[in-house]
Amino acid sequence: MKTGDFNYHLPSELIAQTPVEPRDRSRLMVLNRGNSSIEHGHFFELASYLGAGDVLVFNDSRVMPARLNGRKVNSGGRLEVLLLRRLESGIWEALVKPAKRVKSGTRIEITAGGEMPGQSKAVVLARIVEVRGEGIVLISFDDEGRLPELGHL
Repeated sequence: MKTGDFNYHLPSELIAQTPVEPRDRSRLMVLNRGNSSIEHGHFFELASYLGAGDVLVFNDSRVMPARLNGRKVNSGGRLEVLLLRRLESGIWEALVKPAKRVKSGTRIEITAGGEMPGQSKAVVLARIVEVRGEGIVLISFDDEGRLPELGHL
């Protein structure tokens, strides 16, 4: 499986900006594995879909706003960096787009608050430590602690 298999266009108007109120009015997609049908309901109806022995798994993780905009220091080429997981202080596994011309040692300026690269805003410098393929890289931040200050993390 390739990470590119998960790329698709999602119109911005379909992305929820705030949770629905009351929360139990959230939409619920139900897949009936017996007949492969899909039904659309609401979360408050969840109990009617459960049977004896069913298990619920709750995911209480939060989405981190970790999509960073930057540019290559040497060429000025624009990059998008999606932080996947923190490996250690200042070192992250990330997905970089476009990935074709990113090499180990590439220096990147991450700009404040998603502003367009090249504007006179504060930046955090980063460096590609390792290219792992399929757009996955290890990236090192010179001052990871400043990312929240710039509107990231």
